Amino acid sequence: MGRKRWLWLAVLPLVALAAAHWGFRLLVEHGLATHFGRLSPGMVIEYGGLETALTGRVVLTSVRLTFRETPVSVTLPRLEIEGPSVAAYLLHNNPFTGFALPRHLKVRVPELVVPLTGLPDTPGDGCDLENGIPPQTLRAVGMSRLEGGFSARYRYQPALSTLSGEAALELYGVERLEVEVELQNVTEKGFRTGRFNTALLSALMVRLNLQPGFGRLLVRHCADRRQLTRPAFRARLAEGVLRRLQRLGLVATPEVQQAVSDFVRDWGVLEIDLVPPAPLALAFLPFVPVDRLVDRLGLELVVNGRPLRALKIRRPAWDEVDLETVDTAQRLRMLRKQWRYRSVRPSRLGVTLATK
Repeated sequence: MGRKRWLWLAVLPLVALAAAHWGFRLLVEHGLATHFGRLSPGMVIEYGGLETALTGRVVLTSVRLTFRETPVSVTLPRLEIEGPSVAAYLLHNNPFTGFALPRHLKVRVPELVVPLTGLPDTPGDGCDLENGIPPQTLRAVGMSRLEGGFSARYRYQPALSTLSGEAALELYGVERLEVEVELQNVTEKGFRTGRFNTALLSALMVRLNLQPGFGRLLVRHCADRRQLTRPAFRARLAEGVLRRLQRLGLVATPEVQQAVSDFVRDWGVLEIDLVPPAPLALAFLPFVPVDRLVDRLGLELVVNGRPLRALKIRRPAWDEVDLETVDTAQRLRMLRKQWRYRSVRPSRLGVTLATK
């Protein structure tokens, strides 16, 4: 009997560990089937293999992302997800406290492939580059697919009420985009529910590195297509970029004009930094005087290592924006709040006035 008792004591932890491992695997499979579809209703995810570990590591292999509205699919040979251990996650997420996103998470895609053959052409000749680079232009310069990598992470620190995150997307031979953001005054309830009404912006940094060789290739192709010299096409491209910046509220000072002209000639690195001197509630941004916007935002633009001084911002002219060309999310951002007051009798206020 004593030997059997010791045998059970040795076997039970192994059984519990195996049960926890398979339970975590089933939880991951259920989450992929339900939550991913809810977060991305226009996308279907398929994968060939799934690896899980109780340390909080999940690996998907032979991943295929298909978009419902287009015949395009993105191939990910490997998708790596790393979060807190199962024990640490269940400590703060259980039937008693409720379930939410883990407090920290990392996602890494070492290799991604986006075919260009199935993407539909956009209207025009594909050389309105200030609005982006359409698929037909990429195909015209000899590209059949885009290859690159992606990584992202976030971390919530309840003791400091801060939420920080960063993401990087690299397309080999084309560009690299990096984004970093930090929010303060993020309550635990707000983090669990995904509502950041009280959050304050502490820092936002965007860095775009457009490969000079690829930029010159685009200019050469579009200049030949429009039967222009390359300097003439660069001048028209700079004018289009300036018009777009002006619609967003940036005043096209001579320094800004020169920086845009230099960038479309040399290409390289564009940095946009928002580092407010004091954490800023974005909900109150519309009430900041125009002449103080740059200072309150801590806005700085850097082109190939050269910062632009004396930036000026004006309120965007909403009547100049073509509402047919913006999506619903952008339309909502364009709405302004307005307070209206009206006379009401004290008896209708729903309060009791006490007098001495």
